[in-house]
Amino acid sequence: MGYPVSYSGAIEVQPPLSDAHAKLVEVCVDLEGSEDLRPTLEAIKSSEEPDLPYHSGQTYISEDSSKIEACQGEQRHGLRLWLVHLVKHFFIPQGYTLNGEISWDASDDPEDRGCIYIKDNAIEAIDFLISIRGRRGNTITFQMKR
Repeated sequence: MGYPVSYSGAIEVQPPLSDAHAKLVEVCVDLEGSEDLRPTLEAIKSSEEPDLPYHSGQTYISEDSSKIEACQGEQRHGLRLWLVHLVKHFFIPQGYTLNGEISWDASDDPEDRGCIYIKDNAIEAIDFLISIRGRRGNTITFQMKR
């Protein structure tokens, strides 16, 4: 998907990130190198989904280090994959628990919208929800998952 999307929302991190861990997460999602990230990146490379998203700068850590917040403005797809990798290979091993949601929508494609939900480190991305109302008042809802 080569067109921009807009993200909004935040993911709570409990306990709040240490300063060192907050810096590592930002370095990782900004695609910068760091010797301290080597174990996390090695784990990602050997995982079932070994690709790193090739778009950076989609999130930032809140000032109090208790949230991962979506950057405002147009971004590229890839945030779901970042969160999957970071939860599995960084947050869980470090003892953090994540909860929250970040939604997206694409101005170029009205059907490309959805939400990334995280509850106790379990991630679910719902691409879009379509409801069709029939002549008799029945509603059928379709949900597409990524």
